[in-house]
Amino acid sequence: MQARWTIADIVVVDPSGTSTADLSTGTTTINLQANTHITIIYQNTEQPHLDCCHKNPCQCNPCTQCHQKPC
Repeated sequence: MQARWTIADIVVVDPSGTSTADLSTGTTTINLQANTHITIIYQNTEQPHLDCCHKNPCQCNPCTQCHQKPC
């Protein structure tokens, strides 16, 4: 995963019901059987930049409290 991106959801469509997903590790375990199709969908979410005080979404302006450069 790239910086600021997290896996928000994993959807596994498996007719046999034997494949699994683990959102905490971002992995899937596939039990592919003959003549079946499995669909796996990873939903990613981008986390916002934070300002230099790490409290608010970054507006790309210098922070007036700590005087750091813009993001």
